[in-house]
Amino acid sequence: MAIRLREAVADDSTFIFDVRRQAFRDYVELDSGWDDVRELERHRERFSRQRFRVIVSHSTDVGYMTTGVYSRDTGDYPAGLYLHQLMILPAFHGKGIGSACFRLLIDEARESQMPLRLSVLRVNPRALAFYLAAGCEIVGESGSHIRLAFDMRS
Repeated sequence: MAIRLREAVADDSTFIFDVRRQAFRDYVELDSGWDDVRELERHRERFSRQRFRVIVSHSTDVGYMTTGVYSRDTGDYPAGLYLHQLMILPAFHGKGIGSACFRLLIDEARESQMPLRLSVLRVNPRALAFYLAAGCEIVGESGSHIRLAFDMRS
């Protein structure tokens, strides 16, 4: 799958929030309930401090990925390259785009010699299955999330 990532700019914020709403709303509903005002506030806060990249496939924006690098353990994140979100518009699911993005992220982690870490909502078994099939291992759990790390030896 030929995809590319481009750095998000301020004008991408509305598109990114719409992708999140379309791709993730059902899972948030199951977990804590979706509230547009709360979710938009959360999105704006994240957009101001995390690295967002728009996923482009055949000249079409189809989703986004956001990551963070933590050079040392913090209360919330162990040291490593952290995948915060990988969201793809539902119309583009099942086309290999998510797998291609994850491979690019694995390459980034290897190049930076950092472990790749992420978490998924417990109520999202599809995401958990995707990341386990991609070579991730479960490294912890909380009430709402399952924490994963990619085995860099894979």
